[in-house]
Amino acid sequence: MRAATALVFTLLTWALLGAACEPKVPIVDIGATFTLAELSWFEAEETLFVFYRVDAQQGISDASQIELSYVTDDGVQAFEPLQNFASVHEHVPASCGRHTFCGSASVAVSLPPRNVRLRLRYHRDGEMTLDADVSFQQVFSGAPHTNRSAVVYGVFDEENTALQWRLRHQFPTIRNEEATALGLRRRFTVEAPRHGSLLSPLSDLRGENIYGYGLFASCPAALTPLAFDTTDTSERAVFHAEDIPDSAAASAFVCGDSTVFDATGAVSITAVAQKNPQVAPAIPELRTPIRTAERLFFFFELCGAEISDIEHRDMQQQRLLLDDSDVVCVDDFRTDGFVSRIATLLQETIDIARVDGDDMVLVIGLNRVAAERGLPTLIESALAEVITQEANQSSPHLAGAFVFDSAAFAPSDPVVNRHVVWCPSSFGGFDLEEISDVPIRGCAVQPDSTVVLGPLAISSLPILPTQAQFRTFVDRFSVAQAGRMRSMNFRAPLRTPQSFNVPVGTFGLATFFNNEAVTANAADAYSFCDAGDSAVAVFMPPAELSEEPLPLAFLPELHAALPQAVYPVGLVWDSPYLLKLRYDVVAAGAVTVADFTVPFGLATPAESFEGSALWFQESFDLSEALLRCDRFCSHPVFDSSGVYNVRGQFNLDLRNQCYRPVYPERGDGGMPDDP
Repeated sequence: MRAATALVFTLLTWALLGAACEPKVPIVDIGATFTLAELSWFEAEETLFVFYRVDAQQGISDASQIELSYVTDDGVQAFEPLQNFASVHEHVPASCGRHTFCGSASVAVSLPPRNVRLRLRYHRDGEMTLDADVSFQQVFSGAPHTNRSAVVYGVFDEENTALQWRLRHQFPTIRNEEATALGLRRRFTVEAPRHGSLLSPLSDLRGENIYGYGLFASCPAALTPLAFDTTDTSERAVFHAEDIPDSAAASAFVCGDSTVFDATGAVSITAVAQKNPQVAPAIPELRTPIRTAERLFFFFELCGAEISDIEHRDMQQQRLLLDDSDVVCVDDFRTDGFVSRIATLLQETIDIARVDGDDMVLVIGLNRVAAERGLPTLIESALAEVITQEANQSSPHLAGAFVFDSAAFAPSDPVVNRHVVWCPSSFGGFDLEEISDVPIRGCAVQPDSTVVLGPLAISSLPILPTQAQFRTFVDRFSVAQAGRMRSMNFRAPLRTPQSFNVPVGTFGLATFFNNEAVTANAADAYSFCDAGDSAVAVFMPPAELSEEPLPLAFLPELHAALPQAVYPVGLVWDSPYLLKLRYDVVAAGAVTVADFTVPFGLATPAESFEGSALWFQESFDLSEALLRCDRFCSHPVFDSSGVYNVRGQFNLDLRNQCYRPVYPERGDGGMPDDP
């Protein structure tokens, strides 16, 4: 009896254990979280769109699924896996990463849904679920451009000949590219396109309908039909196989009958493609050959007076590469007619040299005692007389003068200030440590590259020093360490018979060489970009606005406010010539040859003078600096990343911006950058 009882107990135990050991889905916490649960219902389309993303620390298996439920006036839709609903649109698998489960769905729902819920079931055969914090919006019927989940619009390639139609998703909280990344695809077609223009610009008609979607009930009959086949695609964008004919070049836009598909069936809505602004360089370049100028040498000194510092005099001659044959005695500088005599001497020398065909620069040394202020003033007057005659002549002419005085002198004549470099600088002290590093306008000798030799920097003694600075240096070191000039060369721009100069500020000079100009219509629009050689280019505004030329950057705004037919374009110079020096720098017993520049308007001697490179150009590139739009200027624009800025207009938004558009083109993959 006991044995039978034991057998029964054992069998029951095995049965219970067997039941307990039936396979079950394990419960594992994978750290899952809904990071996106966006649902939108569109009344006109009778479609509920679902976008979701679930992040899990340990990943989600293929056995997980998303489930949807909602309530309508027709009843309750219990939780059902999304894949079990009939899909309105195509949805491709989305790839969001190893630890993310994401995707989208479109469900036909004819009545407004309520109590919309979304959840994750960890395993399709399990009981464990995770509810989402749902964001739900309803979009009721209205204008197509605001109340539908997508718009269709067109764009053109760079030549405005290849037409591409695009579909853009528009949801309350999901961006266009995000909807695509989550797998949503739609089919659309465009047929019977027509081209032309309207009496009112399309930009005025669109208002807030920025893409022009559904702008017309049907494409206006006044437009000209295009013999294009119907375009049918599920891609984001597709080009028509045919090109726009040449006969449509003046047409501002193309209208087509687009068809989109939703839960209600096929819906036809007009779509619009606007031509890109027609843009080209306003003035591609300025051709201004710059040539080496001939040097005309003079060394003015008081021949009858004892020279106070012969070493300084010799240094002056050596720095300018002069010799005693260039000496002109000026002992009679206090007599009447001295200024005219010097001016005549200079002019006769210029006239003799003119037959060689080169522009000229006067290279003048002036030896005097520092206290003698009358002589440099008279030399300044003679230079003003000659330069006034020469400055506006065509080449060959006198470009300017370079003066190396014994002491600092600041010319006051405006003509001299614009055409003459007068050295040494009026800044600086007698002692080497007192030489100033403040802005030096009068004579800034600037190394073309940084040069420091041992403990003694090249700036310890100016290349063109005052007599006092030179004497201090020689007394401390020696004449041998003061350095020597090896060469000096002048360059000046050639001037044509049409050239004219316009003063700029106190010292600058703008030259308008050969009738170069921007011609414009009142409807043209301009864009300025600080590119190429734009920094040295200027234009002449109307005389009532300014007597001085203005930077090219001002032209777009000025033309928009007060359009002109012609804008003369020229170059602004800090100096009428460039002087390049080669000089033996002596420091710590070593000798090094260094290159220097004597520029006008240099901010500080410690800065590199990069502008000197401009003096070796044959032409000045303005192709990217000033762009002119002469057609379709109120249309949207592409930016440098290829994004179509539908709210942007060339004539309003690009006056002070670089316009570097990247256009769609055939074969680019049909996936536009359209955030």
